[in-house]
Amino acid sequence: MAQHAISFVFGPFRLLAARHELLAQGVPVTIGQRALDVLLALVRRHGELVTKDELMSAVWPGLVVEENNLAVHISALRKILGKTEDGKSYLQTVAGRGYRFVAPVTQEDVARAVVPPVVPVEPKDAPHNLPQLLTRLIGRSDELGVLQEHLKRHRLVTLTGAGGVGKTRLAIETGRQALPAYPDGVWFVDLAPIRGLVAALVAEVLGLGHASGSAGSLAAVLKGQQRLIILDNCEHVIAESAALVETLIRTCPELSILATSRERLAIAGENVFRVPSLPTPDATDALTAQAAQRFGAVEMFVERAAALGEGFALTNQNAAIVAAICRRIDGIPLAIELAAPRLRVLSERQLASGLDERFGLLTGRSRTAVPRHQTLQALIAWSYELLDRTEQQMLRRFAVCAGPTSLASIVAVAEPDAAHADVLDLVISLVEKSLILPDRSHDETRYRMPESTRYFALDRLAAEEQHDRHRRHARYFAERFAQATRAFETSASELWLARYGADVDNLRTALTFAFGPDGSRDIALDLVGCSHVIWSELGLMLEHRHWVERARACVTADTPPLTQARLLSWQSGDVKDADDPSDIDDALSAASLYRGLGDAFHEGKMLMRAGAGRLMQDSAQTSTPADHDSGEALLRTARALLAPSGDTKALAQCVSALASARLFADDMGQAQALHREALAITQRLAETEAVAASDGSSGLRT
Repeated sequence: MAQHAISFVFGPFRLLAARHELLAQGVPVTIGQRALDVLLALVRRHGELVTKDELMSAVWPGLVVEENNLAVHISALRKILGKTEDGKSYLQTVAGRGYRFVAPVTQEDVARAVVPPVVPVEPKDAPHNLPQLLTRLIGRSDELGVLQEHLKRHRLVTLTGAGGVGKTRLAIETGRQALPAYPDGVWFVDLAPIRGLVAALVAEVLGLGHASGSAGSLAAVLKGQQRLIILDNCEHVIAESAALVETLIRTCPELSILATSRERLAIAGENVFRVPSLPTPDATDALTAQAAQRFGAVEMFVERAAALGEGFALTNQNAAIVAAICRRIDGIPLAIELAAPRLRVLSERQLASGLDERFGLLTGRSRTAVPRHQTLQALIAWSYELLDRTEQQMLRRFAVCAGPTSLASIVAVAEPDAAHADVLDLVISLVEKSLILPDRSHDETRYRMPESTRYFALDRLAAEEQHDRHRRHARYFAERFAQATRAFETSASELWLARYGADVDNLRTALTFAFGPDGSRDIALDLVGCSHVIWSELGLMLEHRHWVERARACVTADTPPLTQARLLSWQSGDVKDADDPSDIDDALSAASLYRGLGDAFHEGKMLMRAGAGRLMQDSAQTSTPADHDSGEALLRTARALLAPSGDTKALAQCVSALASARLFADDMGQAQALHREALAITQRLAETEAVAASDGSSGLRT
């Protein structure tokens, strides 16, 4: 019985919803998957206004993306669709609100067999030696479109990216689609097996004989030909490859070259395209199978797993764990190829947990794969062995860091005696070689290592040095979060999170080491005592509670009073309920310890916490205004202790709490005055933060 699918017909176009494909006059249109998702959402509601929020939720479910991403895809759709027969646009922009598909649309319920897949026919007069791919290329439609445009504008395009990210497959498919543009053919040359004589190998593959074995003689033969040469795996012969390519590009004006390498060739005229990993969903328990399948990494994993013949299917029940597997292996296609076959003997959950031992687990079984692609470890070792000694050392030491890490942090952990510029040069070199990834989504450029590379590098770090680096890392982040806590009092929360929020993965790593068998109890207690604010600001309450409880279980009579006070602080009561009696007791105990240390500001913060808790307890009871004196008295004492430090968030909170106390006492005039005072403090803080941001200064000075 024929299966049926919905198609939408408008103008010369047919949009096949189930197959996620757009045809023009029956021929598939090259279009990015995100742009196609936008088009499908608009066409399904043709004639209606679809708001920007609705489109972004449909196209990027569960993700926070910039609005200009949507504008880019709308612009791409306008170029693809053009105008209707009467010269009108298919899409209408409703300023500030969204978009409307305004052309007439006919919806058809047709048997899928009626619209067979269109197989592109390669021109018979375009010779090539492109390898035949045995599986389809997944999740790369956007990249293919971009690369086609790059090849139209540039004669040298280099694909860079981490090992296993799919540079070779993408280059082959790009070459296949480009065949009509190169009458003299598209030729694929794999440089991996050689250690020299690059020009000779190219000549041999092109069938030009040994007489063309030098760069100059090869250029003389190729001059005037319209060819595309794909040079695959240039990284280990990078200098010789660059010299050959420079000669060919300069001498042969009709020749184009598409290269793949862990690092760019670094010659004039080169256009570099960094191949990203396949996208993966963010962590969420509410992830559905339909939403997960829209991400390239999950789509590839599902296809490879289903091909095993073991009955695997993506469901709402296993979608979150499959997404977690794809995230843990960084969305790297090779790692997905190695991971999926493990489902023959492991459940999805076992596979996810086993990825901590990923190099033993991700062992290939392909008899035809080149040796460096048979295991994930061999693949990364291939890149590692091409580094010089200083680069290898930096990679090993940087592996102690986790998540996006600032350059200052890298220096402190990896090379504390080196100049920032020297460390930056090493980091940039590793970025060029695709072993470290730049992360520009923060207030400063940060750097991170793909998890698989990080596991490999840590394994190469000698046990004694690994302990020393982990200890140095933990001590550094204890100091960094102490600084962050001081800065919080006079910083706008949004800017503060931009500076420190990305360090949470490093905090987790430092805590895990410090509480571990080879760690340090003192550093562990300092880390917990100085990191209350970051957990609170990120809303990670349960994780915060876990570390606080572990820390308090380690407190002894020898623990310094300052450390005890910090552990009792619980920073604003976000771990416990604000009216929890034990939280009030902790705050009063911390206040007493701070009083003994002569720290009036933090004594005031703790009295404010205790006073606010008492006030909430009192307000829940049927009482007279006089019964609120205990909480209000604590708040007034706290205010007196906080005020000498100037405008701070703590002072604003304390004044606001006093306003609530007056409101409970039916003193409306005083309550309003105190609220205005709290607001004025907050406004002055915002103005101070703007000035501090301009000169790089921030933080509470006591």
